[in-house]
Formats: sequence, C-alpha cells, structure tokens
Amino acid sequence: MKKAWVVGFVSLLLVGCGEQSTFEKLIKEDLIDAESAKFRDLVISDNKSRACLSYNAKNRFGGYAGWSFAVFEKKEAGWHLTLLEGFADQCAEPYFTAMDEAQKAKKLAEVEFVEMVATWNQISKTEALTLSSSDSCRKLKWEYELEKSMVAHLKTIKSSTHRAEVAVDTVLEKIKSSDACKVATKNRH
Repeated sequence: MKKAWVVGFVSLLLVGCGEQSTFEKLIKEDLIDAESAKFRDLVISDNKSRACLSYNAKNRFGGYAGWSFAVFEKKEAGWHLTLLEGFADQCAEPYFTAMDEAQKAKKLAEVEFVEMVATWNQISKTEALTLSSSDSCRKLKWEYELEKSMVAHLKTIKSSTHRAEVAVDTVLEKIKSSDACKVATKNRH
C-alpha cells in the first residue's frame, strides 16, 4: 500500500515538473535575459485549462525586476501564454473559474448575437452569421460578446455587475440604431 502511494506521488511530481518546464519555456521566449529567470509556485486550475507560474528575471538594466506572474490557457494545440505581467489574484481558482465562465458567456453571446441579427432583419441564421461577420457588423458583435463575458466574470467573482449590464444595454441600443448589422432594403427577400 505504501509503495503504491509513493509511486503515485512521484508520478504526480513528474507530471507537474514536465508541465512546469513547458511554462518556463513559454515565459523565457518573452524575456530580455531568459537565462536569468527563476521560477516558483506553479498553480494549475482544477479543470486543467488554466495555469499560473511566478517568475523573476533580469531586466534590460541587469537587475532583477521582482516576482511577477505569468498566466496560461490550454487550447487544442497545448498551453499558451496569455499574460506575462499578471497579478497574484490571477493565480487562484476563483480567477480561473471566472475566466472559464467569461469564455462560456462569450461563446453564448456570439450565438445570441447571430439570432438577434436574424430576428431583426427577418433573415435566416446562416444569412445573419454572414452579416455579423461583415466588417461593418463585426465590431458591434465583438463589443456585445465582450460585455456579456464581463457580466459573467463579475458574477462569478461575486462583484457588482450593474455597470457591465448597463454596458450590454448600451451596445444593444447601438446595434439597433446602427445600420451596420442591417440588411440593405434592396437586398431583403
């Protein structure tokens, strides 16, 4: 029994060490003096989709800049550095969860946006998808997705969402009053 526990613990350490070297490599690619880098405190989210690693490296003046936090996200192709100069708060499960919820909300907002454009223009969802990808409409779609993801992020960390919800309403009004996401009258069926 004790032997199985030791083997399991050593395996877990080796997996963590292997992943840490991946994170270290990604950080070093963006540093001025990569060889001076020191690392500590790897944190990986419970669902293994986000991570954070503390590092300290020499700056262009040759001195150590102080400990900072690199933030990572796992995508299909593997781990990606999303933020080199992060904060300690970004290296905890509440932040990881909030980011996951914001990402889900963004994807949902993309679908909602296409459905709204289809309804307002009385066109198919396929036509609305094409319209929402056009240069004129894409910026409004992006704003809507951003504000909806912010509401989800703030809800997850139990912060006030009022300002973000007002921003969503403002974007909706901007969309409705703009011609950017409307089918030209002559093109309507």
